[in-house]
Amino acid sequence: MMNKIKKNQKGFIALISILIISSIVLLITISLSWQSTSELQMSWWTNQSEQAYSLASSGLEEGLQRLRLNWQDYDLDLDIDGNSCIIGVTTSFDRATITSQAIVDKVERGIVAIVDQDLNFISWEEN
Repeated sequence: MMNKIKKNQKGFIALISILIISSIVLLITISLSWQSTSELQMSWWTNQSEQAYSLASSGLEEGLQRLRLNWQDYDLDLDIDGNSCIIGVTTSFDRATITSQAIVDKVERGIVAIVDQDLNFISWEEN
């Protein structure tokens, strides 16, 4: 009888050990999965941010081109493959402010630049 109790205790200890080890392995797996998901989200956001910046930069170039052709105020909304870019130009006698705000999959990037009449940059701000 005593031998049977010791055998049951050994089986119980083995079962508890397996449960503890399985729990630790499960926690490690969940942790690694969570980290991988976070890295994928960061990579996606970085890619969308770079695309939005590129679109905003293109919008700024469009604003400069229009100023070369005609020194006047204007607003323009561009839609490129479902992404949008809002360009605004405000002129004064000797300066113009060009604003380009791009949105790519809910990620926004913008550029505000001030140029003189020769289209030399006076200031440049990104957000």
